[in-house]
Order: sequence, then structure tokens, then C-alpha cells
Amino acid sequence: MALYSLWYYLTGHLRITVQGYTPERFLNLCVQRGIHLWNIVKDGDRMQANIGIGGFFQIRPVARATASRVRILERRGLPFVLARLKRRKGLLVGALMCLAALYLMTCFIWQVEVHGNEEVPEEAILEAARRAGLYPGAYKSEVDPKRVEEQILLAIRRLGWAAVEFRGTTAVIEVAERVLPPEAAPDVTPGDIVATADGVVTRVLVFNGRALVSEGDTVVQGDVLITGRLLEGGEEGEAGPYVRARGIVRARVWHRAYEEVRVQEEVKLRTGRTFDRTLIKIGDNEIIIRGRKKIPFKLYEVKVERTGLVSWRNINLPVELIRETYFELVEVHQEFTVDEAERVAVRRATDRLLMELPPHARVLAVREAVVQAGEGFVGVEVILEAEQDIGRFVPSPSGQEQGGAGRN
Repeated sequence: MALYSLWYYLTGHLRITVQGYTPERFLNLCVQRGIHLWNIVKDGDRMQANIGIGGFFQIRPVARATASRVRILERRGLPFVLARLKRRKGLLVGALMCLAALYLMTCFIWQVEVHGNEEVPEEAILEAARRAGLYPGAYKSEVDPKRVEEQILLAIRRLGWAAVEFRGTTAVIEVAERVLPPEAAPDVTPGDIVATADGVVTRVLVFNGRALVSEGDTVVQGDVLITGRLLEGGEEGEAGPYVRARGIVRARVWHRAYEEVRVQEEVKLRTGRTFDRTLIKIGDNEIIIRGRKKIPFKLYEVKVERTGLVSWRNINLPVELIRETYFELVEVHQEFTVDEAERVAVRRATDRLLMELPPHARVLAVREAVVQAGEGFVGVEVILEAEQDIGRFVPSPSGQEQGGAGRN
């Protein structure tokens, strides 16, 4: 039906009214001659219908044979639109100019937003971005997101990470602020920043120490990314003092999760009914102060909140107020097709991976593959590619230099 509608829009069609004593005979003759009518509305001896342009020139013999009068109510479709536009050249030129203006407007950045900042003023970030060429009205193709990110980080030392992303005509600047140690007692324990996961390095920012990896290097868990061992001057690069390495190393990391879903399974769902109970616990004894002792549900799950009640001279006594909320559950039998089971497994595995991602991680791609398909179940592996910070500080053992570096 959609193809018919598109075809008749492109070739043009008419809305006609037919008035006569035998509209049924008119329709039968049109069918016999292969004249297509649709959207037919009949009212007594009068009816309305849609007809193609070619079919309209074939109904004159039918109208004569049935003593019917045919009149055009409306002309529809692209040919008639173009014909009207030819008579209104100004309107056509205006429409083309409007389209050109809309396209031109999408080539510019009209709004710049900042997300993730708490202590650093938004105005300072926008000013740093403006100096790097990112501002409302800037030509989008002339803005280098990587250069803007670097300039923002160089201009504002409180920021540890920045990313620029274009969303239509809006530029979004995502930032993460560095958590600075207290100035009164800075932690100067010497050590290195090592990799917490395998990955491919995408960015290295060194605040203190010396980078052992660069963009594009492949690292494995435990590799030293930024060392606190500084080098003295000289051609040989003699070892210098050991400081506390500080910096950010972001990398592309691949996370994997496997999930199985049975074609037929029993799941437990909440019915919406709840039961509350409040107790006071003194030592090993519990006293119910609100609610019944017997739980009114056969199948349930419980949420418990505990609050200490009594303290005296900074000594906490073994007295607690316990609030329990019971949620009634019901077992539901679910049946899936193989395709539905695969989709459920993909969703569950993806949700689990997303919950395990570290803060400020950015998802780059998600891929899935069926690795098992036995009798009554489907096993799916989901691979999630994310860009994330993989650095973790490790104190140096007695100031000895630690090895490890990136692999190309």
C-alpha cells in the first residue's frame, strides 16, 4: 500500500465525484477495463474516489455507458505541485533559498554547552574554548575538537579531562575536574601510575612524572604508564629523583560479558503489594512495635533499613531500630522464540557491562554474537568498546625503579 501511495504521488492522481443512477455498474465496468479506483466513499447515487491520471482518460466510455457525470474535485501529486510552482517562480526560488539557508545554518555552531563542571566556572571553560576557535557562530568544519580539548586542559589546570562532541548545531564540552589533594598536607609518596586494564592508549596527560606510553600504544594490565622516576640531564638520561606520578591515561578498552537465556524460564516479578514492619532490636532480642509477626506473602523479597538508637559518651549501645519492607513476588512462566531469547540475552549482558563501567567512560561501540545455541537456550557474548581512564597510582617499593612500558 505504501508503494502504491508513493507511485500515485509521483505520477499524480485525482479526487473525482461520480453521480449517476447505477454507481455499482460504474465500478464494475471500471474493474473490467482495469481502471483502478481507491478510497471510495458512496452516498446514495453519488460517490467519490481517487483515480490515476491515466485511468481518468479511460473512464469517458464508462461514464457514457452508465449515464454518469464525472467531475474533478481535487488534483493531487507531484506533477500538479510542480505545475503550480512553475506558475509561481518566486515561490520556487524562495523555497530553494530557504533550503540553502537551512543547510548553511547547519554548517555553523549556534550553541556551546558545558557538562560535568562543579567547581570550575562555566565562563572560564567557554572562554578557553573560544580562544581555541569554538564559539557560537564558528564554522563547524574549521573547529578541531582535539585542539580545543588540549587548549582547555592547558588553560584550566583544575580540569583533568575534556571532550568536545558536535550534536547538530550544538557543541557539547564534557569535562572532569581533578580532585586535588589538600594543600596543607599534600601526598608526596613516590610511585607510578599503572594500567588497570588492557587497552589501546588514546590520550596521555602528565601532571607530574614522565610518560612511558603515547597515543596508539597497546598496554596490558600492570604496565607502568606514567613513572615517578625523573631523568637528570645528560645524554645517557641518568636516573633522577623519584616523585609521585600524576596524570590521566585514557584508552580504548574492550569489556566482554556472556549471558544465557532459556527459551522457557520461570521469573519472579513484584506484584505491587507490600507489607511493612518495624522492630526494635536489643542485643539478640527483637520486639515488633508495628506490623504482624507473620508475613502475609508466600513468596517475597525484603528490604531492611537499620538505624542505631542509643549512644552514650561516644559509646554505641546494641540497640537498633529496624524497618522492614516486604515485596510480594509471583512466579511467571515466560516463553521466548529464539530471536526473542537472543535479544533478551543481549540486553541483559549490555546492561551488566554498562553498570560496571568506571566514571566518565564513553561507549564507542557494542557488538554481539551468538556463541551457543543448545536445546532450549541461547548463549550470547556482548563486546562493549569504551574509552576510559585506565591509570591507577601504585607506590614505589622503597623508591626502586619499576619496569613496564607500552607495546606498539
